[in-house]
Amino acid sequence: MKSRLTKNIFISIAVVLMLFLSAFFVLKHFQSRMTKSSISSGGESETGKPETLPVEVKVVTVTSSAENIMLESQGKVMPSRTFSIPALSEGKVTRVYFNKGDFVGKGAALAVISNPDVNSDISSLNSKISINQTSIGILRRKIQESDSKKRLNQEQIKEDEAKLKDYREMLTLGLVTKNDLRNVKNGLRALQIESRNIDIEAQGIKNDIETKKSENQDSLMLLSKLKLRMENFRVSSPYSGYLIDIAPEGSFANYGQSLAAIASTGYEYVEALIPADQAEG
Repeated sequence: MKSRLTKNIFISIAVVLMLFLSAFFVLKHFQSRMTKSSISSGGESETGKPETLPVEVKVVTVTSSAENIMLESQGKVMPSRTFSIPALSEGKVTRVYFNKGDFVGKGAALAVISNPDVNSDISSLNSKISINQTSIGILRRKIQESDSKKRLNQEQIKEDEAKLKDYREMLTLGLVTKNDLRNVKNGLRALQIESRNIDIEAQGIKNDIETKKSENQDSLMLLSKLKLRMENFRVSSPYSGYLIDIAPEGSFANYGQSLAAIASTGYEYVEALIPADQAEG
């Protein structure tokens, strides 16, 4: 009886141990699954909101991996646009206002050209115009005198024509001789010749006046051109930029010759010689 009781006690202890171990493994397995589920879903706080898990952050500085290449060479800055300024009148360059490399604005005076021949021609033309004007005045007075002579001549012709008519009637009456009639005719003929000469002389004077006027018109046109040349003696820049060339003082400039050159700004480029081995590198 005693042996049987002991056996039952032993069996009961074994069963309790097995139940305890089974409960332990089940609990461990359940906790493991809960941990995995919490990690995969981000977890929730007691308020029901997802918990933010800490993330490891590393701060780095990004730098360019391109290599800086430095080349040393001699070169010069070149303008891509240059403008030549021609001389619009020939003469000697007597004044230059700027030097090479100076910046000049649009409309700035660059140089002055002088030509004594032009000044002499202008003086001669002015004198010729003045003389012609005086001559035209004298010729116009001669025309007035010729008109007066013409009027007197016409009056005398009318008188002699009436006289000739009377002498012809008087000749039939024997009051005058044929010689008297011939003298009246000769006098009338002389007056008529004088009238034609007056007309010829007057026409010559009028032609002289027209010639003088034409000469003055030509002189005035030439004078205008010479004055324009004098205005062109002052050479101005039609552009703004840097002065890269200009004729020196004392030099002679021909018409159309390049007197100065301007390099415009904003269109420069660099011209340099680079060794081939450096350029390939």
